[in-house]
Amino acid sequence: MTPLQWIGKLFSRLIHSRNSLVGRLIRLASVWFIFSLVITGIALTAYFHEAALQRFQLNVGQIADNLYAGTNLDSDGSVIPPISDARATRLYSGLYWQVSEVVNGQLVVRDSSRSLWHVTLTIPPETLADLQKKPGDPLFFNEIGPQRQYLRVAAIFSVIEHRNFVFLAGEDRTPMDKDVRTFGLVTALALLILAIGSLL
Repeated sequence: MTPLQWIGKLFSRLIHSRNSLVGRLIRLASVWFIFSLVITGIALTAYFHEAALQRFQLNVGQIADNLYAGTNLDSDGSVIPPISDARATRLYSGLYWQVSEVVNGQLVVRDSSRSLWHVTLTIPPETLADLQKKPGDPLFFNEIGPQRQYLRVAAIFSVIEHRNFVFLAGEDRTPMDKDVRTFGLVTALALLILAIGSLL
């Protein structure tokens, strides 16, 4: 039996009980109290997730912006990225960057962090189209990383010497997602204890 089915069955028993009107009203109020706790738990977890995601994106977006602002072209047109975060020099560290050029509608990698090794970050076609409409503005999306983990990626499009470039920075979002799950679990347990206490 699913939690929703259990709640529905409990609600039905309380409503159709032959006990006194006062007892039924009390039980009905208890059900609505528990329901409100469930909604509160969901809302709190959703808010925490959004706040954590915004903080996470702020960091990833800053890395992409630094890459975008610090990259230059040398005399033969090769990309010269700025000195990167030390984490990006360690293989599969969880922090990655990539500089790609848009050539005939396709992304061609010009340089990338050592942490990516042989892996290439990709961009959904619709995201690339949106990037080209707003040069210099970051867009965020999820991508599968080198170790099959989810990354949160920031991408910035820019034109340098009549060439179209996309600057990408991605970071493993596993720790953030774990924090959100932990918060949701702790919140659920706290509200469950409160609900049980209200029925005793």
